[in-house]
Amino acid sequence: MVFTMNLSIAGIIKPLSQIGFEPEDTHDVRLQKNLLLYSALMYSTAGIVWSALYFSLGEKLAGAIPLTYSLLSSTSIIHFNRTKRYHWFRFSQLALSLLLPFILMIALGGFVNGSAVIVWSFTAPIGALFTAGSRQSTPWFLAFIGLVIISGLLEPIARPFNNLPAWMKDAFFVLNFSALSLIVFRLMLYFVTQKNLALDLLDQERRKSEKLLLNVLPAEIVPIMKTGKITIAERFDLVSVMFADMVDSTPLAAQMSPEGFVALLKDLHQLRYIGS
Repeated sequence: MVFTMNLSIAGIIKPLSQIGFEPEDTHDVRLQKNLLLYSALMYSTAGIVWSALYFSLGEKLAGAIPLTYSLLSSTSIIHFNRTKRYHWFRFSQLALSLLLPFILMIALGGFVNGSAVIVWSFTAPIGALFTAGSRQSTPWFLAFIGLVIISGLLEPIARPFNNLPAWMKDAFFVLNFSALSLIVFRLMLYFVTQKNLALDLLDQERRKSEKLLLNVLPAEIVPIMKTGKITIAERFDLVSVMFADMVDSTPLAAQMSPEGFVALLKDLHQLRYIGS
């Protein structure tokens, strides 16, 4: 499990980077799909590990539930790769992560006997928040709270014991909370890193656009244009206006390279300010 969690995000995402992608996808949509694929892969891997632990301890039904989750999640990824139906893929992944931990908790005998395994259902509203936005994540969060309340109500009538020794129940408490915390942290880290990268690229493009404007417009005009002002007009009580034309500029431009002619104009532009 430790080895799985220590895999780099880039190493996991790269082979999946084209699954379900459409040419018209924006950067945000691609980020959402990457997050969902990455989380599905991590949860499926955790499901296989948890399944092996439960089977080894004699809890066959409990072992079959996380294994079923891993199989259904993998099938959902394959279906998404073929059909590109992102909304269905997102719904299926969120529904699996919400319901399967609750069912596993019932199979183990309640909140305490199940070592609070229902806490994994919290990945559904977290996943919805990252991949669908705050508005669509609210129903998933309410559904999670509802399952927690139902868990409390079922606790007195749940299975009184299971085959897990007391020390293993305590160990599963630690595993459930620590593994979930690690996965959520890695998802948030990836999300923030990609968002910062997008903002850096946007800032670079803004600087290029500003530099281009400074090449064709007076420096005093550019800040005014950035404010969104359409009509730029000022009053001067006393001004002097000079019109100048470069003699033989057309033949000169034909003999020079475009870069050289632009450089010449820039030099003349600077000389105009020095002369003034």
